[in-house]
Amino acid sequence: EQLVYCRFGAHGTDWASQQVYEVDSPGCTKVMRRFETPSHEKECPYGWVACSLVDATTGSICKTLCRKLDYARHQQECDHRLVACTNEGCDERVSLRSLDKHYETCLFE
Repeated sequence: EQLVYCRFGAHGTDWASQQVYEVDSPGCTKVMRRFETPSHEKECPYGWVACSLVDATTGSICKTLCRKLDYARHQQECDHRLVACTNEGCDERVSLRSLDKHYETCLFE
């Protein structure tokens, strides 16, 4: 049975025939039977996902691409994430990227 690389860790260097592969570093090193690839690649931690955090003020979407295994860290650092206003008495939560603009009009400044 034919063994194949996870597409999130190897790429063909001969694009015409796809017979020669190089392993991406860092990337998935899983080698599996062809029928296993759909289920593995769906769950592979090296797969790519786009951040979908939305700036609540402007409506802009982050769209940063990162590997699934880095996604949680990205969302903790993303400037689209919600943060609390630090002014005493203000309960507003705004996107980090809009926090300075919020401070300009915050009633609790």
